[in-house]
Amino acid sequence: MRLVNGLAFPGSETADVDHAVLCGRRVALIDSKAWKPATYAMVAGHDAIRVGGDEGWSYFPAHMPTAVERYRASLGGRRLRAEVRGYIVVHPKSITEDLELLNDRTDGSVRLVTANELIEELGTWFSEDEEQATTVDRRLLSFLLRS
Repeated sequence: MRLVNGLAFPGSETADVDHAVLCGRRVALIDSKAWKPATYAMVAGHDAIRVGGDEGWSYFPAHMPTAVERYRASLGGRRLRAEVRGYIVVHPKSITEDLELLNDRTDGSVRLVTANELIEELGTWFSEDEEQATTVDRRLLSFLLRS
């Protein structure tokens, strides 16, 4: 398993993806956020996150679905054959108020997770294929390091 920090956001000279974790030919793209207590939900088919609080719902852009789509296009070809998933890790700004993350209206390519959920999900995904769980694809790692 390898960690790559600060990957280029495909098609942008200024934006980035915080981290990529590589295990075998599986790549988890990860952005990390600190958000105030509320209910957050990915919006299927849109690059948006729905935020709910006492005042109702509002929306703000989420760039991770586009990053996952573009990295899948770059890494999923015959040569690299990588599987790519995206995660937005949400750290609560308050430990006394609730933070709720919903993923029921998403296609699953990008998930909102807590740090503990990320560890659990990556552990499960990376260990599904025993051979891949103990290797790192060097060509894929080289590509990510150049990103």
